[in-house]
Amino acid sequence: MNIIACLTAPKCMDAFGTRTTLISGVLLMLFAGVMMLLLANTAQAWAFMTPIFVSSVGFAWVLGSAAGKALAPFGDKAGTAAALLGLFQMSGSGLVVGLMQRANLEPQHMIAVQMLLVAPALFILLSKVGKAWHKVTV
Repeated sequence: MNIIACLTAPKCMDAFGTRTTLISGVLLMLFAGVMMLLLANTAQAWAFMTPIFVSSVGFAWVLGSAAGKALAPFGDKAGTAAALLGLFQMSGSGLVVGLMQRANLEPQHMIAVQMLLVAPALFILLSKVGKAWHKVTV
């Protein structure tokens, strides 16, 4: 599912734009988080994996769109910018996972909370600042 999502992300960005792809990816991750919470007490494999599949699509669309947008202004220093972006991504994810492990939540709840952590990104994307970051240049 993740491979398919990674292959569709550039096509969605070309067809609908980076901002719309980002918003769609964040909405999919939020939907998956809510779905995970609603299905947390269902002891079936599908109840766990369906939100994971939906989240995988959203994550692939967000990661591809956000990384491309973040690296776009640094064409002449793309290697350094990519390394710095990777540092922030890995450090941030390590911090989040470390904090989440101390929360003593059930696995489904822990995953759902992590999926829902992207909610502020939606508010930023829908704000004036978020719209200004995605102005079309000709």
